Formats: sequence, C-alpha cells, structure tokens
Amino acid sequence: MRKFNKALALALALVMLAGMTGLAAAETAAYSEAPMLAEQVQAGTLPAVEERLPVAQDIMVETGIEIGQYFDALTFTQDASKWYSEKITEEPLFRFKQDGSGTVEPNVAKGYDVNEDATVYTIYLREGMKWSDGVPFTSEDCRYFYEDVLLPGITTNAVWDAMYSVDPETGEKDAEPAKLEIIDDYTFTVTFQHSKPTFLEELAINGKWFFAPKHWLQEYLAIGIGEEAALAKATEMGYADMNAYNKDLTYYYWLVLDRPTLRPWLIQNDFEDQLIIWERNPYFWKTDENGQQLPYADTLEFMRFSEDTQKLLWTMDGTVDVNVVNVTNIVELMENQEAGGYTLYEWGETKWAGHAIQLNQAIQDEQLRALFQNVDFRHALSIAVNRQQICDIVDDGFTVPRQSSPADGTPGASEEWANKWIEYDPAGAEELLVACGLTKGDDGYYCFEDGTQVVLNLQYAEEITAPLAELLVNDFEAVGLKTTSRIYDRSILEEMRSANTHEITIDWEMFDAVSVALRPDYIIPTRDYPPWATAFGLYYMTDGAEGIQPSAEVQRLLDLWDQLKASNDPAERDQLSLDILKVHEENIWEIGFTSRTPRLNAVKTNLHNFDEYLINADEFRELGLSHPHTWWMEE
Repeated sequence: MRKFNKALALALALVMLAGMTGLAAAETAAYSEAPMLAEQVQAGTLPAVEERLPVAQDIMVETGIEIGQYFDALTFTQDASKWYSEKITEEPLFRFKQDGSGTVEPNVAKGYDVNEDATVYTIYLREGMKWSDGVPFTSEDCRYFYEDVLLPGITTNAVWDAMYSVDPETGEKDAEPAKLEIIDDYTFTVTFQHSKPTFLEELAINGKWFFAPKHWLQEYLAIGIGEEAALAKATEMGYADMNAYNKDLTYYYWLVLDRPTLRPWLIQNDFEDQLIIWERNPYFWKTDENGQQLPYADTLEFMRFSEDTQKLLWTMDGTVDVNVVNVTNIVELMENQEAGGYTLYEWGETKWAGHAIQLNQAIQDEQLRALFQNVDFRHALSIAVNRQQICDIVDDGFTVPRQSSPADGTPGASEEWANKWIEYDPAGAEELLVACGLTKGDDGYYCFEDGTQVVLNLQYAEEITAPLAELLVNDFEAVGLKTTSRIYDRSILEEMRSANTHEITIDWEMFDAVSVALRPDYIIPTRDYPPWATAFGLYYMTDGAEGIQPSAEVQRLLDLWDQLKASNDPAERDQLSLDILKVHEENIWEIGFTSRTPRLNAVKTNLHNFDEYLINADEFRELGLSHPHTWWMEE
C-alpha cells in the first residue's frame, strides 16, 4: 500500500472576483471517437463526431492526463445508495479543482464574469453543446429548471441556499431568490439582491441541479402536459406517488431511463437490478488533448452486493476494477494484490470520526428529547463506551480512541477536542445519569421520574456496523440503560429521517466538511438532512412553518450561521466558522469513538489516470474528483 501524509493541509481560498475562465480547446481540427460510435456513424444512425461536439473553441479539453485508449468496461460494486454512481458520473456547471484548495473551474459552463460587488454573475455556456439525445443545450434549459421546476418545488426539495443572498445589515436571507435572465442561447445572468461571493463554489456542490432537458421534461411533468396526463405517465412508469415521480425525474434524474443527460454515461437498466449498466453518451462534450472524445470506457458496470464479504472477494479475485475497501481487511488485501492485479491507494479523509452515534435532538418523544438535549446525558453515553475495545475488535487495531472532531490539519482541529470525553468510566457515566434526574428500577435499568423506563434504540444501515452495534448495546446496558439495535435498509432509514421517526443512528451521515462555510449540511441544520437535528432543519428552512423549534444551543449554532452567511469579509467568515466549531466542541452532538479509518481504494494495476492521492470529501464528489471519464485500461 502506498503511504501518504495523512495531515490534511486544506486551503480554503475562494475564487471571488475572477474574470471569465475556461479550459483550453483542442488545437486539432481532427476528432476521433470510440469504435462503437464510429460503427453507428458508418451505419448512418449517428452524426459524425464533429457534429456532436460543441464548436471547436468551446470543447472542454481535459489536460494534464495520460492520453488513453478506448476499452469496453469499468466495473464497480454497488450498495443501496443512489449517490455512489452519481458522484462517479456527475457534471456540474463548475467543479472543484483537484488540488483540495476549494477553488473552482468551469465545467458544463465554459466561463463567467462577475461584477465588482458580486451581485451579478454572467454565465457562459458552450456553443453547440448537446444533450445525450442530440438536442442543443441552451440557456433556456437552465431557466426552465430554475424557474419552472426548482422554484415551484417540483423536485420536492427546498430551493438551496446557493440561490439566496443575505442582507449584511440584518443578517436575514432575502425573501426572494436570485433572478435568472437569459441574454442569448449561451449566456444568462444570475442577479442577487446582495453580495454573493461564494456563488460559484456553491454551484460546484449543487450545480448538477441547475439545468434540465426542457424538451424532454415538458413531455412528462404536469407543467407541460397537465395533471391528468402526468399521472398517467407516472402510473405507466410504475409510480404510485406523484411526489416520487417528480423527484426521480428532476432530482434523482441520473437513474431515470432514457432521460437525456450531459453526463459521460447513461444508465441502461433499473437501478434495483443486480448488475447496473451505464453506456457512453455519444454527445459527451469533452476530449483529450489528442482530440479523442471522452469517456474512454464504453460502459460502467455496477455489481450489487448484499454482504461486505462479497465485495471483498470481488476485489481480491480481480472481478472489479475500482473498489472502496475496508482497512480492517488490509492483511488479506495486501496479500492478494498481485493475484488480484490491483494496487491499494490511500486518500485523505475529512470525516470527524471513524465510528460515531448521533442522538436525534428533535426526537418526537418529549421525555427522550429533553434527555437527548442534556449535554450531561451525551457525556454519560460517551464515557460509558469502551473505545479501545472498538478499536481492537471492530477495527483490528487500525484506529485509536478519539472524539468526533475536525480532521487534523483542518480549521478547528485540536488535541483537546479529539480527547474530550473519551475515557472509559462506567461509574462516572452512572453519576451523570443520576444527575440527569434518572433513577434505577428494580430490574437495574434507569427510568424517568414518572417511572417510564429509558429505552435507547440504535439504528444503522450497513451490515458491517453490526459488531459495533453489539458492543454499544453491551456498554450502555452495563451502565443501566436498556438498549436495542436494528439494521434497516438505507431507503427505509432515509424515510424515517424525513418523518422524524429515527432515534439514535450509528455510522450514518456522519459529520464531514472541508469548509463549514461551503458545506454546512452535516454540522448545521439548515435543512431537513442531518440525522441529529432533522426536524430542527425543517423548522429553519420553512421559517418555523414546519418542524420543531431548535433547542437553545442549536439555535445559537444557527445564529452564528446566519451571521456567517451575511458576511462578505473573509476574515470574519473564517472566525465565525471557528465559532461554529467551538459550539460543537462544547456540545458533542455527534459522539465519536475512534479515529477515522483510511480511505482505501483498490484499483486495477492496469488502470490509468486514477489519482493516487486526493481528498475524499462529499463536496469534491469522492471518486468523482479523479474524473473517471479520463480513466482507461491498458490491455
């Protein structure tokens, strides 16, 4: 295994008032394509490659890569998550650079201009760029999605904060979102009421939801064909719920068969199948420096697994080409590298912990809610756990006891925080439980003042989490807390989160952020997403119309966030980010148990252009940061 410095010295510089930028166009006038597409051109079923690409000066050329060759397929494993293949195939308006700096570069968009006070952005698209069905991609596709789909709520998601600015005087989010105005087919403006210096960075995170194929969607959505016809379409496609129908077509769109896309590959069968096939997009708009149309791979194959042992075996016997593997299997993985024909690469991680639990601070049961919001109770749970046992049994000694806290080398990280409440002290835990007003019943389990027994329900979504869950159950029961654990299908757990019926989650949607300012989703409940405060997030995003009013400490967190959003002073934003982290350090809303495990990627030795070391972060789209459309296999 190749070793790298694990300290993540991540700069958080922002692209503020940069002028129009873009990657160089191919200098050659001659373009080439994959043999499977050349055959279609020869048969007269597909236009020539020059007709499918944007105009020469607007083609995006991937530079700095090893020129590759076309090949049949890249093979991955697939769990129940919709997001794994999404991140591998994602193409937003702007993307983050690979250097971990947090700066952006053009992608779907070829460039931009921004005025002096960062209130008006002019976005330039690529002339001649086309959807995967050959229909031109224009500014109208951006306007249509923004005004006709996103703003009316057809995605069933709230309009993301990227489209709002904040009044620096009041700290209030604008009542109205930004205005989009079309200038011409390949130019549009986005205008904010107040300064919005982080707009491009936020587009790099959420810019995959800034455009949609109007010509296709208007034949499916009610806004185009009426409610009755849309319901008939939904029924024909197997949807019993119009919300699910709308959300799949507009939000989870990469999984919808036959829906035009700008991605390198298009899904070819149902996501629930055992083998999920993606096939190259004949109108993909990028080339290498030799004029070869990307991607190099004809297809992507995602092999569904139900047990982690199957995933491991597929790696070791060479069945899959790229796989994220567990460090606890490092001995077997290293021993089988030559036989399996793969190499192990370690990427940097930004998760706050290797293993952790989150207590739903807005749980529906009012007695449990008050208990979960009591910092002494969270302290008790933390010191009730034998972390060294988790390190030894669950992680095979590859981790050390650690509290959930920012990764070393990132803002806010400290040894004091990492070591907070990590001592194993069952007696001290029971003292804190008594201080919380709990009393022991005759059966040895703690009860509320009214005699109702306290019951902790641990919930998780991965089979691999079961050994950890068992240890936690034993430790919590040992200090007198009745505890159960149960595995759920990930989709069910997500539904429980949406309905606020989840309780204590294990190793699910854990705290993870390169920049608090750019990606607060996990650690600040700005929307109904983080398991520890889902209903608080719903309250915040609906201005109190839905959800549950946040506790005082969480409100303190949100107030700081509001100040951060309103600030255009980089130094002040940095300080407010640190203040937000300090509130987390005081409260420990995510109780961590171990240091983060390395992110290990098992990659076929003959795979080229896979980056040996990058930062694995959700903002950067994990494996997507390595640009899989540039990967190629040497025969």
